[in-house]
Amino acid sequence: MMRASGLKEIWQKDSLTYFALGEAIPRKLADYAPVEAISFYEVIPQFPTVPNEFIYTSTRLEETYDDWGNLIQPQSWRIHLGYSQLARGYIGDTLTDRVKTPAFMGVYSRPISKNWDYGLSTDLFYGMYNSADNQNKASLFPIGVGGGVV
Repeated sequence: MMRASGLKEIWQKDSLTYFALGEAIPRKLADYAPVEAISFYEVIPQFPTVPNEFIYTSTRLEETYDDWGNLIQPQSWRIHLGYSQLARGYIGDTLTDRVKTPAFMGVYSRPISKNWDYGLSTDLFYGMYNSADNQNKASLFPIGVGGGVV
């Protein structure tokens, strides 16, 4: 599955241009980053955009055999890639504030035996902010890893 959105709005009253790819402020960034430090976070309009995402899922529920007769166990995996960006530019000037947040999520599971299955997952994203004058910069790189047995 792929989905994407983008939006460009010009605010003549404030002499600003907003350019959003995906969500203006992704949910993960709002949940985990100290977004209060981003000077324009409070004044960002709420844009009706969806995240830019690529999601691929592969599930094999039954045992099969490959071309050489080897048994292939059931397994399941999923890859989720995302990217969002918001830029605020000042009309008539080259100064631009920018927030970027690429993200990755992966899940893999497979049986260990007839009664036991295991699963692994990872989740990470990179949140980056640059102010127009390049005086204020912030970055966040949380990584999550998980595993389980059933």
